[in-house]
Amino acid sequence: MDAVTFQPEPLPGAAPPGRDADWQRIDTALHDTRWDFWTLNGLAKATGLTADAIEALLDAHPKQVRRAYVTDRQGDILYTTADRRMKLREILATARAFVAKTPY
Repeated sequence: MDAVTFQPEPLPGAAPPGRDADWQRIDTALHDTRWDFWTLNGLAKATGLTADAIEALLDAHPKQVRRAYVTDRQGDILYTTADRRMKLREILATARAFVAKTPY
């Protein structure tokens, strides 16, 4: 008789295997002190993940990541850690968006 290995069912809402390691790579890049902000493409180059996978993981961690109201020169959305203090440029962009009542 062959031995049967037990494969437990994943808990509801649990991250699929590998997602924790992928999030760890993104989190490490976001905490790189050389940069204040990251684009999806920049994170993709730094982590080796696809931009779609990164965007899904960023959306899954709203308490750790903040989407900035400022964009880069090409108009790409910028991301940073939620605990990083806002710079003057970002404060002004946030105030402008609030007054204009525009979403991201």
